[in-house]
Amino acid sequence: MEIGISTGLFYKHEISELLPLIKKAGFDVVEIWDGGKEWGAATHFDHHNAKQVKALQDALWNNQVRGLTLHGPFGTNCDISVPDDKARKKAIEEMILAVETAAKVGAKIVITHPGNILTNGQDGAEKDRRIATSIESLKIISETARKKNVRLAVENMLGGMVAGEAWQLEKIVGALDKDVVGVCIDVSHASLCKELDKLIKTFNTRIIAVHISDNHGKMDDHLIPGEGMLDFVKIAKKLKEVQFNGVFLQEILGEAVNRKPEEVLKVSRQMAQKILKQAGV
Repeated sequence: MEIGISTGLFYKHEISELLPLIKKAGFDVVEIWDGGKEWGAATHFDHHNAKQVKALQDALWNNQVRGLTLHGPFGTNCDISVPDDKARKKAIEEMILAVETAAKVGAKIVITHPGNILTNGQDGAEKDRRIATSIESLKIISETARKKNVRLAVENMLGGMVAGEAWQLEKIVGALDKDVVGVCIDVSHASLCKELDKLIKTFNTRIIAVHISDNHGKMDDHLIPGEGMLDFVKIAKKLKEVQFNGVFLQEILGEAVNRKPEEVLKVSRQMAQKILKQAGV
């Protein structure tokens, strides 16, 4: 299993200056953190900017780093599940642009949030509405993904959000073409919701991407594996059981954002290598 890392860890840096450091640390695969313009300072790549897209293409090629996945924009300003037609249309347009950008830079998968925070997480009617809206939005986005030969990986979310429960994600993904739409298992989200084993078992061969980060059991800390409480050897073995042969992609954020990039890259890669060796994958 290859080891990759999200460039979101380094959103305070220019992406072009990061790739040589990432390559030097031994990573050949990255997830491109595509925040979109409304993230402002909290992103280092904006798919609206043609110069940035071309610069990223060149930087990936020059450093011989593969941008396997692109994390699409998300948040309150990009929520494909909202009932408001105007806001949802804008979110769909953003995700379509993310898919088109992924194709340009060679990324094969776009990580997709199925929705944001529910107004009332206990309201079954709202859950049903938002799930249905998310499905309709993903069907539209899937049309472009199919044309561009890019797959969507719908991510399991935290509790209180759309797809914050396994049954919600199953309902969303089950309504979509498996040849275009798969699943991204975020192990930190899943562990906090106490559904990690269930999610891996439920989606098994439909898992096309993973987000690896650690936590202390209370918050989505996005720690380097080994710095929290999750058993990543067990997790790696579970992924092997369902024949996941993708990338062990580390989505490290949190306090690591303020540490020296070289240090974080070195430690995260060493920990990932140790975990996979112990797991026999």
